[in-house]
Amino acid sequence: MTNNADVVIVGAGPVGLTLANILGLQGVHTLVVDERPSLIDYPRGVGLDDEAIRTFQSIGLVDRILPHTVPNQILRFFDSNRRLLAEMAPPDARFGWPKRNGFVQPMVDAELLVGLDRFDHVEVAWNRRMEGCAETDDGVTVEFVNPAYSSQTCNACGHRERSNRKSQSEFSCKRCGHQAHADANAARNHRAQALSKRASELGSRHAG
Repeated sequence: MTNNADVVIVGAGPVGLTLANILGLQGVHTLVVDERPSLIDYPRGVGLDDEAIRTFQSIGLVDRILPHTVPNQILRFFDSNRRLLAEMAPPDARFGWPKRNGFVQPMVDAELLVGLDRFDHVEVAWNRRMEGCAETDDGVTVEFVNPAYSSQTCNACGHRERSNRKSQSEFSCKRCGHQAHADANAARNHRAQALSKRASELGSRHAG
């Protein structure tokens, strides 16, 4: 992973990857980091507007992304009694693209990631979680930690086991019984790791 970049983007989701493509076209040395080992394989979003499609067009990827979209998708929201609360059904494409498009986010993310292969000055680094940043006279220093096994390690007792992570959201330690939201447990591990690293750095500085 490069130690110097003009721009650091934290998060390899659709927004981060789109921005990286925009910067790549402008010749900006860019580093994209994500705490996960690869792209997420499940969707977190359901729709794109016409402005998003125009943005994909501007970065030269619209023809690869369109097969993963559903133009003129109607989106309806209901309450528990099946009463319609709201409906999104724009009727036209007066500005060139449909105003409402469904999309398969993992497939779109994958196309955006492949698009970065066009640029030697754009790098993607997985398994990197941003823990902090500090402004200096000539830029910003960003600190990263490796989140490996943080989702399997109990923040309460330190026991690591794959089965501790019951699901995407559930964490239950097989040794001590500690239960928490999986992301919250992992975040506490990241914080403890960062604090330990910082304490070690301070100790070395005072010793020197």
